[in-house]
Amino acid sequence: MRPMFLILWANLGFADPLEDGKDAVDAVHVVVTADAIAVDGKKVVTLDTSSGISRIKETDLKAHLIEPLFDHLNGLRGETSGGQTPVVTLEALPETRFHVLRAVMSTAGQAELGAFKFVVTGMPVE
Repeated sequence: MRPMFLILWANLGFADPLEDGKDAVDAVHVVVTADAIAVDGKKVVTLDTSSGISRIKETDLKAHLIEPLFDHLNGLRGETSGGQTPVVTLEALPETRFHVLRAVMSTAGQAELGAFKFVVTGMPVE
C-alpha cells in the first residue's frame, strides 16, 4: 500500500489531460527515489549515493540536463496519441534534493514536456 501523499497541482498553462478527454497514456510518471530516476516504472538513471546524499552522476549530467533521462523522454514524445504534449507527474520523497528535482524538470522541459503535476510521497500524517 502506498503511504499517504500530498498532491500539489502545478498546471503550467495546460488543461488537465483527464478532463480534456485525452487518453491517460498522455501522462508520463517520473519517480525520483533515493538511488534512481524511473519513468513509467522503468529505471532510466541511477543516482550516486556514495556520499550519503543522492546526486546525479557527472557522466549523466551536462549543465542541468540529465542525458539518459532526456533521451528517454524525447523518445516518448512521439508515442503519445493525438500529438498532444504529455503532462509529467513528478513523484519524489520529501528529502529529495532540490538540485535533483531541478535537473529533472529542466531535462523534461528540454524534451518539450513542460506541464507538471507534483506528488510528494511519504509525508507524515498528523
